[in-house]
Amino acid sequence: NYNAPVPTPQGTTREFGYVDIGLKKSFFKKKNLTATLTATDIFNTREREFDYTIPNVFIQNSVEKRASRMLRLSLSYTFGKQNFQLFKRISNKSQQGIQQSGQDVQQGGQD
Repeated sequence: NYNAPVPTPQGTTREFGYVDIGLKKSFFKKKNLTATLTATDIFNTREREFDYTIPNVFIQNSVEKRASRMLRLSLSYTFGKQNFQLFKRISNKSQQGIQQSGQDVQQGGQD
């Protein structure tokens, strides 16, 4: 990732960059178990540098370095087969219900 320099009213935030990496592996015949390993800022280069200048008053340079290295392991397991047709049917019924209640309100106001 790369972030370009950003001008601010007080000065400039300098550019900075870092590298993340990830690996993903599926297991079993149905591939229903997935392991993902992610490492952030593998070269430990993520830091932000600020330059603040008010001419003839002061010049300030600061560096912000946080603990940015992380290693994350996540596991995901899928139970059964997803039926997207079911979601479409539920969505259609919801839309019909909304339209029906809108018609009820319009008819109710004409009494």
